[in-house]
Amino acid sequence: KYTLYVPNTPEAKHRRMPVLMLLHPHGFDVLKEGHEHWDAILKLAAREMFMIVMLIGVNRAFNVDLGLRAAPGKPDEVAYAQAVLKEISFRYCIDERRIFCTGLSNGGRLCLRLASEMHGVFSAMAVISSLRYPSPNHATSPMRLI
Repeated sequence: KYTLYVPNTPEAKHRRMPVLMLLHPHGFDVLKEGHEHWDAILKLAAREMFMIVMLIGVNRAFNVDLGLRAAPGKPDEVAYAQAVLKEISFRYCIDERRIFCTGLSNGGRLCLRLASEMHGVFSAMAVISSLRYPSPNHATSPMRLI
């Protein structure tokens, strides 16, 4: 389950667009909370022509602990992110060189895990209140981190 914003312009259907993946903090319901904050980023996405995809964690949480590991028997968030990006790339023209991830707290930890597990997919990341290092780290190249 995820939400997707694509600029509603004729150009959007024919031009490669960057993708911003937004990952929520633990306990935050993106479908019910924070709408007053989405307006500004949606206007920015419309003006600058980029897509926004918000992954939604099971029970409003992503399966990633403080060490950036997944708990056994719980959702595979890496496979989830890969499947979502694959699905939107089939439906829309995305710029695969400009896929970004940003997250807060639990969502930021998932960004960092995705950087480790999905090498070469993300161009840069911005994490808030979540700086951790994966152990083990599977990244094969440096990641731009804000």
